[in-house]
Amino acid sequence: MHSVLRARTLALFTVLAALAAASHAQATSGPRYGSKEDLRQCMDGEDRIKLEQAALQKKADKRKAVMKQWQDEMRAHVALQATVDKSDEDAITAYNERMDALNARVEPLNREAVEFQASVDAFDARTQEFNKRCAGLVYRINDMRAIEKERLYAAKAKAGKS
Repeated sequence: MHSVLRARTLALFTVLAALAAASHAQATSGPRYGSKEDLRQCMDGEDRIKLEQAALQKKADKRKAVMKQWQDEMRAHVALQATVDKSDEDAITAYNERMDALNARVEPLNREAVEFQASVDAFDARTQEFNKRCAGLVYRINDMRAIEKERLYAAKAKAGKS
């Protein structure tokens, strides 16, 4: 009888110790609590990220359109090759000059692509830093409501000045 009771007591202590360890682990690796100022900075940062993302998307759309235009022009020009009179030096020269002009446009487009990719990479790095700072923070609902009101009033005041 005593051995059964001792085994149950030991099992109970083991379970309680495991629960305490799990509770401590959760407390040390659980959510990080942010202040009202942390929340304000994160909300402002999110606004900046959204604006930058929209600007990058606009730039990407413009680049895509420029590249499509160049590709369409190149395809059309290459399609003309079969129609060039091989016995007419002027026609051959004109075709080749147009091809050279199209090819000359590629280098700046490629340079712009490298520069654009560098800005995307920098944006991604800033976004990752923002996520490290802000994604896991927990805030009081009253802080969030207060900051949302502040931002609403600031937006109305800004609209009134415009």
